[in-house]
Amino acid sequence: MCDRYSITVSSDIIKRIFGVNDVDGFQPTYNAGPTQELAVLLSTQPDTIQQMTWGLISKWSNNKSISPKLFNLPVQQAFEKKMYHRGLKENRCVVLADGFYLWKQIGKAKRVPYYFYQSEQKPFGIAALWESYEDMDGNPSNTFIMLTCPASMQVAAYQEDMPLILTGEALKQWLNHESEIDENPDLYLNSKIEKLKFHPVSPLISSLDNDHAGLIKATLPSDQHGNYTLFN
Repeated sequence: MCDRYSITVSSDIIKRIFGVNDVDGFQPTYNAGPTQELAVLLSTQPDTIQQMTWGLISKWSNNKSISPKLFNLPVQQAFEKKMYHRGLKENRCVVLADGFYLWKQIGKAKRVPYYFYQSEQKPFGIAALWESYEDMDGNPSNTFIMLTCPASMQVAAYQEDMPLILTGEALKQWLNHESEIDENPDLYLNSKIEKLKFHPVSPLISSLDNDHAGLIKATLPSDQHGNYTLFN
């Protein structure tokens, strides 16, 4: 499960890396989490940043309070279950990120946060599906769910899954609305970056109230209560 990521680079870098023309409303964040409005690119309009709420809702409930439980979707399920086939065809999007956080379980009660990122904090895309939703009061909302995949060999020691990172041809096809994604699922089922940098970070990342550069800095490994641990 991934419930935190970062996108800290400038809008100029976003334009250059992703070929985006319109970055209105883009705000860097060190602590992106479920229920927040965050920057995504749609396959139908890949040159314009859109703001959408992290946490898919409408197919399961009219109660927005449960959306945090619906922020990750294993890519295998997306391709195997019919309920997601329309989304794969029509509602693909890419989450803009330059790092993500995972928690390593240490015993039954301790979890230690780690930050994973590319060299020089180079941004990347994370595969996602989006949809429009109208709540019980008739208010429109756009939401997305992040796709995950089995962890790479490097990440597996810390968690069983990781965000489905898209680069190169996989990113290009995911953002091409004309692409028939289900004709080449192996491109996404096996899409992962093996060489990532990572280090333990502060347990302050667990609270969405915290959003500052100190969250991605290396710290001594400590659990969610701030207790230091010898495990790394």
